[in-house]
Amino acid sequence: MEKKYLIIGAGNVGTSLYRLLTDYHPGRVHLYGRKEPVRFQSKYMVREDYNNFINPALMESIEIIFFTVPDDHIKEASRIIHMYPLAGKKVFHTSGARDSSELQYLAQRGAHVGSLHPMQSFAKKFSPPHMWKNIVCSFEGDDVCFETAKSICEKIEARLMRVTVEQKVAIHIAGVFAANFSIALLNIAEKVLTQAGVNAFPKNEILYPLLNGVVENYQKAPSDEILTGPIKRGDISVLRKHINYMQKNKINTTLYLELAYLLLDNPNFSIKNSTRIKELLSKIR
Repeated sequence: MEKKYLIIGAGNVGTSLYRLLTDYHPGRVHLYGRKEPVRFQSKYMVREDYNNFINPALMESIEIIFFTVPDDHIKEASRIIHMYPLAGKKVFHTSGARDSSELQYLAQRGAHVGSLHPMQSFAKKFSPPHMWKNIVCSFEGDDVCFETAKSICEKIEARLMRVTVEQKVAIHIAGVFAANFSIALLNIAEKVLTQAGVNAFPKNEILYPLLNGVVENYQKAPSDEILTGPIKRGDISVLRKHINYMQKNKINTTLYLELAYLLLDNPNFSIKNSTRIKELLSKIR
């Protein structure tokens, strides 16, 4: 069967996109990666859908191309197809930080170009298709690619928003704070438990219900309406106890204080005794 989609890049995003599109277009999605076909096996992939080379016959049938490679390699990866006829083809990359100008050379050869970034974390290859449902995808690029992106998002039940180049960077920064840095904080929380010898249950099983509760609350209301804990309650004695414990056990007190100040200095959180708490913290700093 002739292919319709070509995905260049067989990492977490590329393989997950392959699995998603294959659900809707079986036999019409081709995945390109660097590994030899015999070394790239998956129960979610048809053997004929993967290869580490692209030939003219394949490119002739392709209508939509996705580059799902690391940001710094988009321009380099685009050379894989630049020698083929590209007039009328729709070409996307999935970078959150880079805009469609990364594909400008392909545009000069007649392709329509755009950037389509899913606001989702794909932590493993061939992530299940339901992870795309109801997520927001940001688009930046030309009008033809926008219409194609809209059609794809409607079919997979994702939501699409068209953004400027500046907005695209802002969205990606917001995503890093919300997803990547939250992982860094979880890692610190795990180290606190480990150092205290808390090991009756796996650390993620201890922390997950708490984190999941925050996520469920956040689904219903913005951050300034869902804050809980000792800072929100103005429990100065509890904060003092935390800091004394952290200093005694050489835990990152500086980060704890910095984050506390972020909350205390934000009037939207309406924190009780915020002035007294800041006085206490200033003496410790």
